[in-house]
Amino acid sequence: FYQEGISEVKWKFYHENEQLIREGILINDLEEGEWLIYDETGKIRMKLNFKNGILNGESKIYNENERVDKLAHYDQGKIITKIFRVKNRISEISIRSQINETL
Repeated sequence: FYQEGISEVKWKFYHENEQLIREGILINDLEEGEWLIYDETGKIRMKLNFKNGILNGESKIYNENERVDKLAHYDQGKIITKIFRVKNRISEISIRSQINETL
């Protein structure tokens, strides 16, 4: 898709075994919206949300059973809240400082 200076492309990247590894939309060469990342067997491992190539909104990391293991909320690349599972318990950390951190 192309519209007056805006290029929007749906990208799919594959493992050497031809299994889908990553998919999402690039707008003007920057990640936009939801991106999905898979392992070599095709199981989902991450759901990341981007705005103008920067993590923004909810991001999830999945365990080998495809259950959410970690969840984080980003505001323009800065982590605001991180929730993670430890031995089937859920812990939440709210981060209010200007720490630049990824999952």
